[in-house]
Amino acid sequence: MKIKSPLLNRIICEIAVWSLRALYKTTRIEIRLTDPVHDPYEPNRTEECVYSVWHDSLLYPLFMNRPRSIVGLVGPHRDGDYVSNVLKALKLKAVRGSSSRGGATAIVKSMEEIKDHSLVITPDGPRGPRREMKLGCAFVAAQSGTPVIATAFSCSNAWSLQGSWTDLIVPKPFSRVYAVTGEPIYVPKDATREVIEEVTQQIQAEMDRLDKIAVALAKGEDLPKQDVQTEAPKRSAA
Repeated sequence: MKIKSPLLNRIICEIAVWSLRALYKTTRIEIRLTDPVHDPYEPNRTEECVYSVWHDSLLYPLFMNRPRSIVGLVGPHRDGDYVSNVLKALKLKAVRGSSSRGGATAIVKSMEEIKDHSLVITPDGPRGPRREMKLGCAFVAAQSGTPVIATAFSCSNAWSLQGSWTDLIVPKPFSRVYAVTGEPIYVPKDATREVIEEVTQQIQAEMDRLDKIAVALAKGEDLPKQDVQTEAPKRSAA
């Protein structure tokens, strides 16, 4: 359903934020950070980055804890109005624009006005395909001089709200919720398109690897031996 009224849109988003905050307070949350330097919930971070979050998992990092010094890259389409209003209700900033190669330069220029913030990008948006990485994430990281932090999220019991090309995952009350992050992935500032494409494949592989870890945690399964190091350090949400 398309809501044309900006006022009604904001009201609905405020109600949604209140409801999701209440919902997440019932969940058991565990956040496993491979690189604590880029903790999105740390108010005194010393280094910024580009967080890569799949479109269907976007609610997790927003409501598991209180993000600090975060800017969301939000598409210029109408659906982006909902996301922008949700970020505003959470007292977070949003930059409107596309993460595609053609639109990334404008986003980076806008980011120059916002100091000491990290950027969150949904690299498979705004039209998919689902969980298929586009070039924008690596390109923005190269232009901004900050690394990409791949992320993954999972839940022991959740609803899946179907959209036009992907779903949106919402944990059910009293479920267990997990977040996992990877090592920083750096992109040379003078990277050619070929290098951007190679790094994009690297980020895709890391996102896929972390997703398997997050799913295993939610199911209570043992982690693959090569991924055991991801168990530490870890922290629970405040």
